[in-house]
Amino acid sequence: MRILKKTKVYQQLFRFIIVGLFSNLINYFVFIILIGFFNVFYSSIFGYIIGTFFSFHFNRVWVYGKIINYSIFILLRFVAVYFCGMCLMTFLIYLFSNNFNFNYNISWLISAFFTFIFNFSFLKFFVFK
Repeated sequence: MRILKKTKVYQQLFRFIIVGLFSNLINYFVFIILIGFFNVFYSSIFGYIIGTFFSFHFNRVWVYGKIINYSIFILLRFVAVYFCGMCLMTFLIYLFSNNFNFNYNISWLISAFFTFIFNFSFLKFFVFK
């Protein structure tokens, strides 16, 4: 039984990484396009929001298998987790870019790593439990 639970967690983690990669690619491309028109703060927020739309559907259906079991409460918890993740990522990008003078691309990558850990943990144990 323990092996099956571990296997399921690894499968979810692997799928979460795949969905996360695509979500982050969407996020990053929107960020890069908008950085020419807006500052780092707004570009980061808009990119994150667009990536989140993609992420909700594929995390719900493919990663956690909640095809039919969909409720407004799942959506609200998801939005709350991703809002906190967006705040975390935006803060970290701002911190690394402005306080430590990292290139905004490097800041974005470092911030995405920490946000990934945050989002997976909260989606698994709070949203799609």
